Order: sequence, then C-alpha cells, then structure tokens
Amino acid sequence: MRKPNFYASVYWIIKNTDWDILFAKRGSHASWFVWRYQIPAGHIDWWETIFEALQREMKEELTIDILEKNTNLSHTVHRRFEDWREYFDFYFEINKYDWEIKIWEIDKCSDLVFKSADKISDINLLKHDKIAIYNINNGLLFSELHIKDSEY
Repeated sequence: MRKPNFYASVYWIIKNTDWDILFAKRGSHASWFVWRYQIPAGHIDWWETIFEALQREMKEELTIDILEKNTNLSHTVHRRFEDWREYFDFYFEINKYDWEIKIWEIDKCSDLVFKSADKISDINLLKHDKIAIYNINNGLLFSELHIKDSEY
C-alpha cells in the first residue's frame, strides 16, 4: 500500500466592518485550481509552528503583520485526495486589525473580494473553504473530507 503525503496549511479569515469575509482569487501562477476563489492561505514549512506559518504567510501574501493575541483558531479540516495527498488545514479568525489589505503576490492572487457567508455561492469557491465556513458558522471545530479532484 502506498503511504500518503501529509501537508499542513494555515488560513486566515478576515472580516470587514459588515462581517463580510475576505476571499482571494487564485492567480495564473497558483499551483492548482487557477481562477478559483479561496480563503487566503499558505503552507506550513517543516520547521515552523502553526502560528509562525500564519505570521509568515500573511506577511508574504498581503503584507500584514499579525499578533497571536488577535487570532482565534476556529476550525480544522482534514482533507484526503484520491492521489494520496492529505492536508490538515487550520482556519484562524483574525479578531483585530488596523492595516490596509492589498495583494502582494500578484502572480498567485489576482483579486480580493469581501462576501457575506450567505452569499458565497456567488463566487467559485474551493469546496473545503465552503465546508469550513459552514461549519464555523454552526460551531463545529473539525471536519473531514475525502474527495476526488474532479469533485472539487
């Protein structure tokens, strides 16, 4: 039997004053599902803590500096793909910020939009992000997915 490849990612949920959630449109140099929307995210490197990865990725992608006291781990997703990849995704809600949000990696992100949780069907959002938002809104801390790329 083939052993799975494990990966871990951090996601940051930023809401504006109307409680709409920030979504990023994947750019032309994104590694998969180009032109789909997602909650902004990044991979955890092997030497990092989860929070260190969150800080680094937010700085790299949106030029944002964040303090740990202004975050809240709100959901975790375990995803399995048919090609033996498995992900552990950690969703953080950003409780307080006072910075301007702007795209820094323009090759990986082509647009930023705010949408309310009940209007996410209006955008082509990645499946695991839809499930995470639904579960966060319903007070669930954990979800699991076993999906085929074609179902995404």
